[in-house]
Amino acid sequence: MAAPGDEYPATNHPNLYNFKWCAGRVLPEHQLLLLTNAQGEFESEQTGLVRFHGHALIYLFPGVWHRYRPLRNSGWTERWVSLDGPAIGSLLQQGGVTPQQAITEPTSSTLLEKGFDQLIQAVRRPLHPHSSPAPLVLNLLTEAIEQTTHVRIRKEDIVASEAEKVSDEVVQAALDIIWNDTHSPPLGVSDVAKMLPVTRRTLDRRFSETLGRSVLEEINACRFARAQRLLRETNLPIKSVSYLAGFPSRERMRIMFLEREGLPPRDYRDRVQTQRNN
Repeated sequence: MAAPGDEYPATNHPNLYNFKWCAGRVLPEHQLLLLTNAQGEFESEQTGLVRFHGHALIYLFPGVWHRYRPLRNSGWTERWVSLDGPAIGSLLQQGGVTPQQAITEPTSSTLLEKGFDQLIQAVRRPLHPHSSPAPLVLNLLTEAIEQTTHVRIRKEDIVASEAEKVSDEVVQAALDIIWNDTHSPPLGVSDVAKMLPVTRRTLDRRFSETLGRSVLEEINACRFARAQRLLRETNLPIKSVSYLAGFPSRERMRIMFLEREGLPPRDYRDRVQTQRNN
């Protein structure tokens, strides 16, 4: 909650998500943000400056510059969640939500508040040790999309997203961590294991048996996918792309692009832009 007169964002805001109004911010993943009892302003490259009063539902897209703040001497109640993975992009695309529609007034903030609160409760106090909040995330995003564009999301599409899950709950929890973590600082295999009730060796074994690849390979796949997206969709400096994608160094990202694409990140971006122009 941001009270009237408080500094925004608060000084204890996580580093990756912290920003100053004068500079704005770019994120490596999607975020969904609900502001209630609010008076504020939002700005992105696509929307321009938008002032709002009451309730606001905001979609933040990876690689898209933006900023927002309460108006002077006002505040708001804030709920937000980071979103990542192919299912998120697929649902947003199906619902027709684009960066041009990044901010809207929800038709029922009460339903969204309930969805956010259920998700927060599930993360803080899970019913089972390895239970995943992913179904609640997808339900919340679906409700938000339907309130934004009035496009009904087909249940089979949500089911299809859920069908991508694996049977081993520990492996599924590891996947959720890898693809939803900020990767700031860079995420390692030991970091993933520390968030689960298993040793690193056990996690690696179960991950490999279930998916046929290692935890490190999955982390690298996430880093690479984020870097590709940021290179394709933004003009951010290569150093910034490396940081936002979660690579330990710019050189590590360069080596991975040489291995997987046959060319360094800057040349990969140039190739994508050339293909678009042809």
